[in-house]
Amino acid sequence: MPNLTEIEKAQIVAKIESGWSIRAVANLFHRDKITIFNIKKRWEQHNSLRRKVGSGRPKISNPEHDANFLQHLRNNPFATARDAVIETGFLGSQPTSRKRITSTFPIDQLESQTRGTWSSYVLGLCFILTIILVATQWKKLRQLKLACQKKSDTNIQSPGPEADPPKSRSRIFEA
Repeated sequence: MPNLTEIEKAQIVAKIESGWSIRAVANLFHRDKITIFNIKKRWEQHNSLRRKVGSGRPKISNPEHDANFLQHLRNNPFATARDAVIETGFLGSQPTSRKRITSTFPIDQLESQTRGTWSSYVLGLCFILTIILVATQWKKLRQLKLACQKKSDTNIQSPGPEADPPKSRSRIFEA
């Protein structure tokens, strides 16, 4: 379930201060009772709905490591996350490096940056392959059409006077 927003936390505190029980508020917001209790306790102790600064798991890398890692990727846009981790000595794991990449470069920004390089290369290659495919199919179709025309031209031509008339079935059986 997604984290509660500041607005939802404020609504929870307002409900509790207006006399609602923790269980009723938990049921209303579809959250566990301990979550509601922790929000209430944080409000009463610190008069704030936000987490304390420095709470939570510390980052494994510092901003300098992140900047070095991301600069390496800017300079080498076709490098994999694994290669960048090895070459820059990034302290985090591959999933951590991917999180740093996606948080720094949103996917649409990455696509717009590579549009002139990799994407245009692939698009151009697909276009060329399509043209080749169409050209070969067109050539085969043209040859087939010419072959059909030749057959129909020979079938349409009437035989000359020196040609034997076709035998009827009755003559074949009589002879």
